[in-house]
Amino acid sequence: MKNNATFGIVAIILGIIMLICPIFGLISQALLIGIPILGIGFFALLTGVIGNKNIVSIILGVLVLIFGFLIIFNPEVLSYVIGFIIYITAIILLIVSIMGLFNEGSKYGAVFGIIIAVIYLIIGNLFIKDPKVLGILIGLWLLFAGLNELFLRK
Repeated sequence: MKNNATFGIVAIILGIIMLICPIFGLISQALLIGIPILGIGFFALLTGVIGNKNIVSIILGVLVLIFGFLIIFNPEVLSYVIGFIIYITAIILLIVSIMGLFNEGSKYGAVFGIIIAVIYLIIGNLFIKDPKVLGILIGLWLLFAGLNELFLRK
């Protein structure tokens, strides 16, 4: 019980900090994602230079290293990448849902898919227009997770 309460209090404090200054959430996510990407890029580069001496591995390693440094030193790039991924997901969902409208059977799933796709497009647009939205969402998640640990878990 004590660990849950400690986690809950820390999560609430971090959530409030990230809601006050959302860029902290974006920076922490950029570090959590950028550092492993740097490791992957370094490993690909090392494999290309020492291992199989493959030019594709070397080029891929350099590109991934550049991308990792870009994410770490410019956290807004992460928000743009996440927004782009959400856009692609929304477009695929929209296409599949529209195709579902023309199939036989219930149309409720297709209509629900179209609604979700529109919501995804709005969220992706928010991430691209204002990278702090991601930090705000992280702060809200920490706040609700902390409240859950304090009051709802036994």
